[in-house]
Amino acid sequence: HCRRWLPAFNCQSVRSIARMAIVWSGRRPDAVAGILPASMRLATFLAPGRDQAEAGEVRGDEVVAFAAGTVRDRLATGDLTPADGRAYPLAEVTLLEPVPRPRAIFGIGRNYAAHAAELGNVLPTKPIVFMKLPTSSMPPHGPVQCPQVVTQLDYEAELVVVIGGEGRIAGWAVANDV
Repeated sequence: HCRRWLPAFNCQSVRSIARMAIVWSGRRPDAVAGILPASMRLATFLAPGRDQAEAGEVRGDEVVAFAAGTVRDRLATGDLTPADGRAYPLAEVTLLEPVPRPRAIFGIGRNYAAHAAELGNVLPTKPIVFMKLPTSSMPPHGPVQCPQVVTQLDYEAELVVVIGGEGRIAGWAVANDV
């Protein structure tokens, strides 16, 4: 059945995406066998006193910079080499969008039965796939700009599946979908 929903992905990828819901159970992502590699928390950030974005790995209360490259580079290549650059206290850096200006943001609509019922919608027989503009990705605590014509703003927590090189699942994130 997965082939008719998302023909660009192979069935194994679709099954893996579906199993990502296990993450919501509270288990650590690196403990969910077969879905994700060992946990690596990637971040794009501004170091104190700097105006050039850097890529790094969050480890506890610090961010360790990678010597070169961006988060997008690492996702595309699947490079899991630990960061070995300068370490900064997490509280002193400015976190940016994990992947600034992503190439594409896809959403799956009406995939949550309770939310569909709240809105008076019927669950679709196949996924409703839609796109958002790359500029809709914001950093943590970034401003949400609401156009004056909008009379009601809706928001919900979302599980984000990050697709890396060759269409493989590269990681996950939690997002506020506004």
